[in-house]
Amino acid sequence: MSKNKLINIAKNIKDEDINFDDIPELTNEDIKKSIPLYEAPEILELLDSQKKETKEKITIRLKSSTLETFRGLGKGYQTKISDILDNIAKNIKKHS
Repeated sequence: MSKNKLINIAKNIKDEDINFDDIPELTNEDIKKSIPLYEAPEILELLDSQKKETKEKITIRLKSSTLETFRGLGKGYQTKISDILDNIAKNIKKHS
């Protein structure tokens, strides 16, 4: 993906589409280690796949202990559950 395409994608991201709950504050060391997004193709691939697919609201039944564990992670726990299920789904597709 080109640098210009990345810039256009970034310009179109609305603040309300960003979940800041599970984003840690950057340290000076983090900033020193950072690289431009266009130099990280695996992240770009992930961003592209997330942008193409919308989320669907569903009802799911989970064990109380499972839900308690995820709720214990704080805000953003539903996104973490979704991410874990996405990874499992990718592995299933990969091995079938």
